[in-house]
Amino acid sequence: MGRNKEYIREELLEKSIQLFRKNGYHATGTDQLASEFGINKKSLYAEFGSKLNLFQSCLEHYESTFLNLILSPVENQNANLERIKEVFQTIVKYGEKDLRGLGCLICNTSSDRGSLDPCIGPIVDRYFERIENGFYKALLNSKNSSNKIKSDNLKQISSFLTTTLVGIATSIRAEAPVSQIRKTYKFIEEYLKSLQ
Repeated sequence: MGRNKEYIREELLEKSIQLFRKNGYHATGTDQLASEFGINKKSLYAEFGSKLNLFQSCLEHYESTFLNLILSPVENQNANLERIKEVFQTIVKYGEKDLRGLGCLICNTSSDRGSLDPCIGPIVDRYFERIENGFYKALLNSKNSSNKIKSDNLKQISSFLTTTLVGIATSIRAEAPVSQIRKTYKFIEEYLKSLQ
């Protein structure tokens, strides 16, 4: 009869996310992970199989928790320009305190993609696609609801907004001056107004 687990899987994932976010995949060792969890490496491998599987589980957990929180305004069926602004406000707010020097786990992973296992690629692709689709939906809703948006290039605008959001997350990771990040947000706010 097997022993009962002395840990909760979701708690291990949350702790792992913090370490991977801080150090990156390659600089986070299994000894460090096991020590952080307060379990031995044998239990770690029994639960996840490998460090790569653990990392993949972290990315998926991060996507279904933190990204759901950040992107929910533009993934709502009534999303509009105000909800796009809300997404940027939220990431800037987190970037000033909680995420400063950490950034977004999947965004960080995207910059290391070339040195990671190919199984990580689809998660990164889904991340960019999800952000862009959320922005596109919000833009389309705004256009259809009251014909507020002057432009017909909604796909291009949503791509621009996606790249800007990822750039802000990267700047947060790099500990760019808070004033610079705030100015970028201010530009986005003015840009969204100019679409009306």
